[in-house]
Amino acid sequence: MRESDTFDLSRQMEVLLELMQTHSHYAAVLLSENGDPHFAGRLKELILPVLQRYFIPSEGYSDYQRKLLSEFYLSGILAAVSHWLASPQMSLQEFLTFMISGVSGRYT
Repeated sequence: MRESDTFDLSRQMEVLLELMQTHSHYAAVLLSENGDPHFAGRLKELILPVLQRYFIPSEGYSDYQRKLLSEFYLSGILAAVSHWLASPQMSLQEFLTFMISGVSGRYT
């Protein structure tokens, strides 16, 4: 992933995470085990294009395999966001940098 791609991805995700952080009490409840599956589904729909652009390989995999990878990433991201909202021990920027570097495999 190029440096400019990382910045673009960071900016796109930052907007979503800022909104979720602003309404963290509601977002944490909606994403919890007893939360609203529709809310989680809509978040996945919002994140999916970003994932497909930056992380899901477009060549060498069938549509089914790409869907499996997408679901794997989406579920993991939502679980990490839920945990961060429930117990925020990193700032928004620290969390975002950590997650992007972790998902992209570029640990900094």
